[in-house]
Order: sequence, then structure tokens, then C-alpha cells
Amino acid sequence: MQAMKNKIRKNVSLLLCGCLIISLLSGCGRQEQTEENTEPVVSENGKGREETLSYNGTMGLSASGNGAPAEDNADLNMFSFRDVYGVTYQVSFNELADVHSYDMSCLTTDGQFKSYEAPGYTSRVGIDVSKFQGDIDWQAVKEQGISYAFIRVGNRGYGKEGTLNTDGKYLQNIEGAKAAGIDVGVYFYSQAVSEEEALEEAEYVLKLLEGIELDYPVVYDAEYVIEDEARTDGVGAGQFTKNTIAFCERIEEAGYKPVIYATMKWEAYALKLHEVNEYEKWYADYEEFPQTPYDFTYWQYTNEGKLEGIEGPVDLNLEIIPIEERTGEILQGMTKEEKVAQLFIVTPDALTGNTGLKAGGEALKQALAEYPVGGVVYFSGNIETPDQTKALLKETWLDSKAAAVLPAFLAVDEEGGSVARVAGNPAMETENVGDMADIGATRDERKAYEAGKTIGEYLSKLGFNLDFAPDADVLTNPENTVVKKRSFGAEPELVSDMALAYMDGLREANVAGCLKHYPGHGATAADTHEGYAYIEKDLEQLKEADLIPFIRGIEEGVPVIMVGHISLPKVTGDEMPASLSGKMIGDILRTDLGYDGLVITDALNMGAVTKQYNSEEACILALSAGADMLLMPEDFKSAYSGVLKAVNEGRISEEALNEAVKRIIRVKLQYL
Repeated sequence: MQAMKNKIRKNVSLLLCGCLIISLLSGCGRQEQTEENTEPVVSENGKGREETLSYNGTMGLSASGNGAPAEDNADLNMFSFRDVYGVTYQVSFNELADVHSYDMSCLTTDGQFKSYEAPGYTSRVGIDVSKFQGDIDWQAVKEQGISYAFIRVGNRGYGKEGTLNTDGKYLQNIEGAKAAGIDVGVYFYSQAVSEEEALEEAEYVLKLLEGIELDYPVVYDAEYVIEDEARTDGVGAGQFTKNTIAFCERIEEAGYKPVIYATMKWEAYALKLHEVNEYEKWYADYEEFPQTPYDFTYWQYTNEGKLEGIEGPVDLNLEIIPIEERTGEILQGMTKEEKVAQLFIVTPDALTGNTGLKAGGEALKQALAEYPVGGVVYFSGNIETPDQTKALLKETWLDSKAAAVLPAFLAVDEEGGSVARVAGNPAMETENVGDMADIGATRDERKAYEAGKTIGEYLSKLGFNLDFAPDADVLTNPENTVVKKRSFGAEPELVSDMALAYMDGLREANVAGCLKHYPGHGATAADTHEGYAYIEKDLEQLKEADLIPFIRGIEEGVPVIMVGHISLPKVTGDEMPASLSGKMIGDILRTDLGYDGLVITDALNMGAVTKQYNSEEACILALSAGADMLLMPEDFKSAYSGVLKAVNEGRISEEALNEAVKRIIRVKLQYL
């Protein structure tokens, strides 16, 4: 990241998606900033709101009569931006401030919500609200895809007295957002004129937050008052910067993460931006693309958002998340016990000891607090009606959020056709898209995409975020009855195209898909639910057919691959199931095929495993082989204890544990 930032600083120009050219002329040192902020000098050029404003003093920038830089400053390191009123500004570039390396061509929009889709990044959509939004239906907000909310806790009046005020709805909003499963941060609107007042504001915020656990930062929001005279009108960049640092240091000292809210105008004129490099920025800019060259984490991109559950307009925000950086931060805050728990996906029945669990409650809450597992998987016995399923998943989600640094995967086997825990239940009133064999027979990728999207949409509405689908098995054995109707067909390329299109449909609904059952179940005759199933092929033969959909999936960056309990004696030299085999996972899937995504075993309570190994042995073998997540061991609690013991004794290295957990975190950051 730093190397990229340094490269950007040296570029002659930065093109922001064809709409704004920022000239960053090399060889020009940053000019001295003055202590006091001066007001803009209006250049009359007859263009109304498009007139150029030029500034004297604050950034060492002088102006010519038409708003352009004066001739003697023509070689300054300059760029332009436009404010919300359509007024254009020219300012000098602060070479000492951190810059971002975002590729603005990777910003996309569906008409209202923006996302950032670049390699190594993910993004989340959020809102910010105050009492002015009135009573909010937070569940409705959540169901429209809002992941986080910054909630105003208070403000300082901009009059001479500078009274500290509490937002009358901050508690109601925090409680409502949290109850809906929305991550919560807060902001305070500052009008501090001194460091002492900024500290007073920080203490005021901390008092309001007593007993409240935040998911997101505490934001220092100091802005210009446009409509009226304000007590901060005479405060300069030096003092504003000192105020900002004083507030942020106190918030950080109290254990919260501070963030600074800023517009481009604020960054240019009211802050010595390089002195606050260590703090993340929440940047506000209502242009099509962010105009700032400086680093930011959150982008408030409109104040005219429309959401069901909120009357009137609301600010919409985009958080851009560097996956590796955030993954490292999360991992660093986890205990060894939490890391081991993240390796497991289990049923709610196994967690609580209650067969066919259909509702949350104290037993589920306590179980997740004791074992903050990486995921919970649901079967027909847990799924009764839409409302019941929504309530169960919502409670599981909230309990898992309270218990772990990241919430749990909420998973299901929902392929369509004969494997449909949701659509197979008439009470769920959900369309069953049919068998994949029938969709494959059409040879129409669009139908596979539509099947994945249909399934993803109804799963997402219920609260699921991980689907153990699609089946990527190439049906090369016509005697196979296990995946005969579940497979897209007998042609490797057709299966590849169909499976990847299906996964695209799931992704469109923000549900993670999972290619299964590596290295391919289509050549077997037996059922691994009952015992061993063999493939009498060598590696080269596998690469000619069975492995092709997985190779294609790896090339396309699929998030999850499930490893089956298939034995391949001509490849491994023994009868070890692929799910427990270092040859099949570590050597071939990881090294030979180059997959660095999330690897999960097929259910470890199946006969191919349980007839040979106890739960502790099976889980240790799978992790040692290179698996990251352990699906449904027969005895979850003994498996958890056994894996933790193996880590403590060094039989599973902490390095291997950390790598597995990092892969889990990466997928969760992108889909949860």
C-alpha cells in the first residue's frame, strides 16, 4: 500500500475516471501553511455558481483576477475540486499527507448504492443519521442491504455560548440499529475553538457512550457553518488540527477508534492534513467520484438517499475495505480459543444439544458465547416457516456478533431440485428452481445464473449468507446415483460454465457460493454418506475432466471450495479420504492448482469418516492436510477440545491456525 502511495505522489497527473484531472507536478515542495484560515476571495467571471474561487494565504496559494493561479505560482503542485454548490476551487497538493490508491474505475452503482470492486478490496454500504430522520424502522433498513450506521450522539452549538447538546434519538437509534444487526458507530458535531473545548467534547461523548459497545468508530465532525455566523469562524487550520488531535487522542485512550470527518474544502483549508495521517478519514463529496487525492476509508457520496423505514432523504456512505490490512487487524485481536472456534461450522442442534432447534433463546446465546463458532448450518428440521426461519437466523446472527469479533456464517445446503432445505418445504412458499441436470441440459448459462440468483435472493431475505452450492461434479460415471440429478452434466466445460454462472447469481444476492465436491464426485459409484467412495483415476486423468470445473473456479477466484470424502488410491497411494489428505489438499489443491481461498470439508459426520476416525482425529487430520473449516464433526465439543489441545501442543502450528483463520476472515469481510 505504501509503495503504491509513494508511486502516486510521483505521478505527473492523476485521472479520476475521466471527470477530474488532478495535476501532481513532481519536483515542487509543499509551501508553508499559515496559522489562520482565510475566507475565499470570489473571482467575478459571470458564471454564477460555476465561478472559480481562489484562496490567499492558507496553503501558500495566490490568485489571479480570473480565479486561476497567479503566473508566478504556475508551477505549483495544484489540483481542482468542486463543492456541493458547484463552485470550483484550486488548491495546492499537500505532499506530506497520505494519499489513496483507489482505482475509481472500480466504483459501481445500482442506481442508489455504490460498491467498490477491485482486487484486494471489498466494500460495505452504510448510512448516517440523527434525530432529524425521526423514528426509523431499522429492520427495514437492514433488509435493504445497509451494513453499518454512524449515529449522531450530540453536537456543540455554533453560537457564542457553544452549548453541548445530546441528540434526542441517539439511544433509540443505537438500540434499534443493533437489534436489526447493523454495525454501529457514532459521530459528534464539533464547534470547538480550542483544544480544551475539544477535550470537553470528547468527555461528553464518552459519558454518552457509557455501557454501549460500538462496532464502528467514534467520528469527530467539525465543519464550516455556511448559513450563519459561527463561533469557529476565526479559527485557523493550525488550531482546528490541534482540536482534532486532542479529541481523537482522548477517544483512542478510552478504547474507541477515532475517525475524522472531512470535506475536500475542509481537507484543503481547515486541517494540516499531514499531521493527522494516523487517523482514518470519513470523506464527504457528492460528485460522481471522490475528488480528493488523500486517503479515506469512508465516502459519504450523497445526502439524497431514499430508504424504506426512513422518512425523507438520508446520507449514504461507502466503506472501502483493504482486505489484507483489515484481516490482520482482526486476527491480532483474537484469542487462541476464538481462532479454534472459528474453524467449525456446526448445526444449532450440536451447539445447544436440542434436536431440531427452531428458535433461539438462552441456550443458543450461551452456547455461542462459550463456542463462538465460525458458522452455523441449518437443515430441514430447523426450517419451518419464513417468519420462524428469519427469527432464528436473526437471533443467531446477533448472538454470534456479541460472542465473536466477526459474526457467523449462516449456511445451508440449497442446490435446488432434490437438495433444497428451504424450497423443498411447502410451508416456505419458495420456488424450487429444479434439478441442475435439467438446467445443464438446456446448455444455457443464463438459466444457471438465474437459478443461482433466485436461490441467493430468497436465502438472503431469510438471513443466510453461505450456500453449499453449486455442485461442480462432472458426471463421468453413468452409474452414479449420488450426484446424477445434482450435476450439470458429463462435459467438463459445460459444468464449469454452468457452475460459475450459478455462483455469479448467488454473488449478485450477496450470498457466498461453494464449489463442491473437490476433486469431483461424478466418477464414483458409492455414497460417502455411507462409507468409502473410490475414484480409480490418476492425477492426469482427473485433470482431463473431474478437476476442470475446480481449476476454472480457482482462475475466477471462487471464495469457497468444499472437499469431499472421496478416496483416490492411484493419486494418494492409500484410502485416505480427500478431505483428510495432505496430498489432495496441500499438495494438489493448494500448491499444484494454486488455490488460496477458503477450503471446507464435507460433513465430517458422514460414514466415510466416522467409520475410520473419531471426531478429534478427523478434525486434526483435515486441518493438517490444509483444510480451513470443519463441517459438522460427529462430536463437535470433543473435536473443538482436541483441536485446541493439538494447537497448544504444537501438533497444529499457530502459523497454520492463523492462515486458516485469515482465509475465513477474508470471505466474511466480503459477504457478511
